[in-house]
Amino acid sequence: MFEFDASRPKWPQIVAEVRSRVASGLYVPGQRITATDLEIEFGVTRVTMGKAMAELRRLGVVRTEHGMGSFITGAFGEEK
Repeated sequence: MFEFDASRPKWPQIVAEVRSRVASGLYVPGQRITATDLEIEFGVTRVTMGKAMAELRRLGVVRTEHGMGSFITGAFGEEK
């Protein structure tokens, strides 16, 4: 399981980890990811994962298509 820094909120740590996985090639463009799978992997609540997914979308790391799911874009997510 992922080791969180207890002095920081979890959702930004998840965002940083997903961005790192994109940068390293572990997550590839077009790969489908689900909040549910990430909730289980990181051991967090739906609310926490919702915050992380919203930030990943804002940064352009993930795009969500209604009825299809969320997909890695290939961008590392530059701050906007």
